[in-house]
Amino acid sequence: MKTYIVDHIEGDKLIVETEDEQFYAIEKALLPEAKEGDCITLYINKEETEKRREKMREILNQLFEN
Repeated sequence: MKTYIVDHIEGDKLIVETEDEQFYAIEKALLPEAKEGDCITLYINKEETEKRREKMREILNQLFEN
């Protein structure tokens, strides 16, 4: 997991800094409650990803079976 710190806000962008001092812009709409100094942790939710993939497989199977 990577942790990002909100360095500052520029308009509709959060400018975040990584632990290795790199900066990235993230749409503020994705994290509307974030403010300067907040720590953000991003991770891949593998369990939820697999659930969604399975659901899409089911939908595709239903489409092509009919």
